[in-house]
Amino acid sequence: MSPLDAKTLKAQATALLEKPQAFLAVVAVALILDAVFILRWQVVSLGGMFKEGSKIKSDIAATNCDSKEVESQKKQLADYLAEQERLNKMIIGPQDLPRALEAISGFADISSVRILRIQPVDAGKAAAASKDKFGRQKISITAKAGYHPMGRFIGLLESAPIFIDIKNLEVQGNQAEAGTQSVTILLEVLQRK
Repeated sequence: MSPLDAKTLKAQATALLEKPQAFLAVVAVALILDAVFILRWQVVSLGGMFKEGSKIKSDIAATNCDSKEVESQKKQLADYLAEQERLNKMIIGPQDLPRALEAISGFADISSVRILRIQPVDAGKAAAASKDKFGRQKISITAKAGYHPMGRFIGLLESAPIFIDIKNLEVQGNQAEAGTQSVTILLEVLQRK
Protein backbone atom coordinates (compact mmCIF):
# COMPACT_ATOMS: atom_id res chain seq x y z
CA MET A 1 0.00 0.00 0.00
CA SER A 2 1.28 3.41 -0.86
CA PRO A 3 1.04 6.35 1.53
CA LEU A 4 -1.50 7.89 -0.74
CA ASP A 5 -3.76 4.90 -0.58
CA ALA A 6 -3.60 4.83 3.23
CA LYS A 7 -4.54 8.51 3.40
CA THR A 8 -7.44 7.99 1.06
CA LEU A 9 -8.66 5.01 3.01
CA LYS A 10 -8.43 6.96 6.24
CA ALA A 11 -10.38 9.81 4.74
CA GLN A 12 -13.08 7.49 3.42
CA ALA A 13 -13.32 5.72 6.81
CA THR A 14 -13.65 9.06 8.60
CA ALA A 15 -16.34 10.15 6.15
CA LEU A 16 -18.25 6.93 6.71
CA LEU A 17 -18.05 7.28 10.48
CA GLU A 18 -19.52 10.76 10.32
CA LYS A 19 -22.72 9.30 8.92
CA PRO A 20 -24.80 7.65 11.70
CA GLN A 21 -26.05 4.75 9.55
CA ALA A 22 -22.54 3.95 8.42
CA PHE A 23 -21.27 4.07 12.02
CA LEU A 24 -24.06 1.72 13.14
CA ALA A 25 -23.30 -0.60 10.24
CA VAL A 26 -19.61 -0.80 11.24
CA VAL A 27 -20.55 -1.48 14.88
CA ALA A 28 -23.08 -4.12 13.79
CA VAL A 29 -20.49 -5.86 11.59
CA ALA A 30 -18.00 -5.79 14.47
CA LEU A 31 -20.59 -7.29 16.86
CA ILE A 32 -21.55 -9.98 14.38
CA LEU A 33 -17.91 -10.90 13.81
CA ASP A 34 -17.41 -10.95 17.60
CA ALA A 35 -20.46 -13.18 18.06
CA VAL A 36 -19.43 -15.53 15.26
CA PHE A 37 -15.79 -15.96 16.15
CA ILE A 38 -15.07 -14.96 19.73
CA LEU A 39 -18.35 -15.15 21.64
CA ARG A 40 -19.28 -18.53 20.14
CA TRP A 41 -16.16 -20.18 21.56
CA GLN A 42 -16.70 -18.48 24.90
CA VAL A 43 -20.30 -19.73 25.09
CA VAL A 44 -19.24 -23.26 24.10
CA SER A 45 -16.53 -23.33 26.77
CA LEU A 46 -18.90 -21.78 29.32
CA GLY A 47 -21.45 -24.52 28.56
CA GLY A 48 -18.75 -27.13 29.13
CA MET A 49 -17.86 -25.49 32.42
CA PHE A 50 -21.52 -25.59 33.52
CA LYS A 51 -21.73 -29.31 32.65
CA GLU A 52 -18.50 -29.98 34.54
CA GLY A 53 -19.72 -27.90 37.48
CA SER A 54 -23.00 -29.81 37.69
CA LYS A 55 -21.09 -33.12 37.51
CA ILE A 56 -18.79 -31.99 40.33
CA LYS A 57 -21.81 -30.86 42.35
CA SER A 58 -23.49 -34.26 41.94
CA ASP A 59 -20.20 -35.99 42.82
CA ILE A 60 -19.96 -33.90 46.01
CA ALA A 61 -23.54 -34.80 46.93
CA ALA A 62 -22.82 -38.50 46.29
CA THR A 63 -19.64 -38.29 48.37
CA ASN A 64 -21.56 -36.71 51.25
CA CYS A 65 -24.15 -39.51 51.08
CA ASP A 66 -21.36 -42.11 50.93
CA SER A 67 -19.59 -40.58 53.92
CA LYS A 68 -22.83 -40.65 55.94
CA GLU A 69 -23.31 -44.29 54.91
CA VAL A 70 -19.73 -45.11 55.87
CA GLU A 71 -20.25 -43.53 59.29
CA SER A 72 -23.44 -45.54 59.71
CA GLN A 73 -21.62 -48.73 58.71
CA LYS A 74 -18.76 -47.96 61.10
CA LYS A 75 -21.26 -47.58 63.96
CA GLN A 76 -23.01 -50.78 62.93
CA LEU A 77 -19.66 -52.60 62.80
CA ALA A 78 -18.79 -51.34 66.28
CA ASP A 79 -22.18 -52.59 67.53
CA TYR A 80 -21.61 -55.99 65.91
CA LEU A 81 -18.13 -56.27 67.40
CA ALA A 82 -19.49 -55.38 70.84
CA GLU A 83 -22.21 -58.01 70.44
CA GLN A 84 -19.63 -60.56 69.29
CA GLU A 85 -17.51 -59.80 72.37
CA ARG A 86 -20.57 -60.20 74.62
CA LEU A 87 -21.43 -63.54 73.00
CA ASN A 88 -17.80 -64.73 73.23
CA LYS A 89 -17.94 -64.12 76.98
CA MET A 90 -20.99 -66.40 77.14
CA ILE A 91 -18.94 -69.36 75.88
CA ILE A 92 -17.05 -71.11 78.64
CA GLY A 93 -13.52 -72.43 78.28
CA PRO A 94 -12.49 -76.00 79.06
CA GLN A 95 -11.33 -74.94 82.53
CA ASP A 96 -14.54 -72.95 83.24
CA LEU A 97 -16.89 -75.91 83.73
CA PRO A 98 -16.70 -75.60 87.55
CA ARG A 99 -17.68 -71.93 87.18
CA ALA A 100 -20.74 -72.96 85.14
CA LEU A 101 -21.68 -75.56 87.75
CA GLU A 102 -21.34 -72.91 90.47
CA ALA A 103 -23.58 -70.53 88.53
CA ILE A 104 -26.23 -73.24 88.15
CA SER A 105 -26.01 -74.02 91.86
CA GLY A 106 -26.34 -70.31 92.66
CA PHE A 107 -29.47 -70.10 90.53
CA ALA A 108 -30.91 -73.04 92.46
CA ASP A 109 -30.21 -71.28 95.78
CA ILE A 110 -31.83 -68.06 94.56
CA SER A 111 -34.97 -69.85 93.42
CA SER A 112 -35.24 -72.22 96.44
CA VAL A 113 -34.58 -75.38 94.44
CA ARG A 114 -32.77 -78.15 96.29
CA ILE A 115 -30.19 -79.82 94.03
CA LEU A 116 -29.66 -83.47 94.88
CA ARG A 117 -27.07 -84.13 92.18
CA ILE A 118 -25.31 -82.06 89.50
CA GLN A 119 -22.64 -83.56 87.26
CA PRO A 120 -21.17 -83.28 83.77
CA VAL A 121 -22.11 -86.11 81.41
CA ASP A 122 -19.44 -87.65 79.13
CA ALA A 123 -16.98 -84.83 79.73
CA GLY A 124 -13.97 -86.57 78.15
CA LYS A 125 -15.73 -88.24 75.20
CA ALA A 126 -17.54 -85.14 73.94
CA ALA A 127 -14.44 -82.96 73.94
CA ALA A 128 -12.22 -85.49 72.15
CA ALA A 129 -14.78 -86.64 69.56
CA SER A 130 -15.08 -83.51 67.41
CA LYS A 131 -12.52 -81.15 65.91
CA ASP A 132 -14.73 -78.02 65.96
CA LYS A 133 -13.79 -74.83 67.78
CA PHE A 134 -16.78 -75.21 70.05
CA GLY A 135 -18.45 -78.13 71.71
CA ARG A 136 -21.47 -78.79 73.88
CA GLN A 137 -20.95 -80.08 77.38
CA LYS A 138 -23.95 -81.89 78.86
CA ILE A 139 -24.80 -81.44 82.52
CA SER A 140 -27.29 -83.59 84.39
CA ILE A 141 -29.20 -82.13 87.35
CA THR A 142 -31.48 -83.94 89.77
CA ALA A 143 -33.42 -81.63 92.08
CA LYS A 144 -36.49 -81.23 94.26
CA ALA A 145 -38.68 -78.15 94.13
CA GLY A 146 -42.18 -76.80 93.99
CA TYR A 147 -43.77 -75.69 90.77
CA HIS A 148 -43.07 -71.93 91.11
CA PRO A 149 -39.49 -72.25 92.41
CA MET A 150 -38.75 -74.62 89.50
CA GLY A 151 -40.16 -72.03 87.06
CA ARG A 152 -37.90 -69.33 88.56
CA PHE A 153 -34.92 -71.71 88.33
CA ILE A 154 -35.62 -72.44 84.64
CA GLY A 155 -36.01 -68.70 83.98
CA LEU A 156 -32.64 -67.98 85.63
CA LEU A 157 -31.01 -70.73 83.57
CA GLU A 158 -32.39 -69.27 80.35
CA SER A 159 -31.09 -65.78 81.19
CA ALA A 160 -27.70 -66.97 82.46
CA PRO A 161 -24.50 -65.10 81.54
CA ILE A 162 -23.33 -68.27 79.75
CA PHE A 163 -25.01 -70.23 76.96
CA ILE A 164 -27.24 -72.86 78.56
CA ASP A 165 -29.62 -74.97 76.50
CA ILE A 166 -32.24 -77.08 78.28
CA LYS A 167 -32.36 -80.36 76.37
CA ASN A 168 -34.62 -82.46 78.55
CA LEU A 169 -36.83 -81.79 81.56
CA GLU A 170 -38.62 -84.58 83.45
CA VAL A 171 -40.94 -83.78 86.34
CA GLN A 172 -42.24 -86.52 88.64
CA GLY A 173 -44.71 -85.90 91.41
CA ASN A 174 -43.55 -86.64 94.96
CA GLN A 175 -46.33 -88.10 97.13
CA ALA A 176 -44.17 -88.11 100.25
CA GLU A 177 -43.79 -84.32 100.20
CA ALA A 178 -46.89 -82.47 99.02
CA GLY A 179 -46.22 -79.57 96.64
CA THR A 180 -42.76 -80.74 95.61
CA GLN A 181 -41.65 -82.63 92.55
CA SER A 182 -38.57 -84.55 91.66
CA VAL A 183 -37.02 -82.99 88.58
CA THR A 184 -34.34 -84.30 86.23
CA ILE A 185 -32.88 -81.73 83.85
CA LEU A 186 -30.38 -82.31 81.06
CA LEU A 187 -28.55 -79.11 80.09
CA GLU A 188 -25.95 -78.27 77.47
CA VAL A 189 -23.47 -75.47 77.83
CA LEU A 190 -21.46 -74.11 74.92
CA GLN A 191 -17.78 -74.73 75.55
CA ARG A 192 -14.68 -73.50 73.70
CA LYS A 193 -12.15 -76.25 73.03
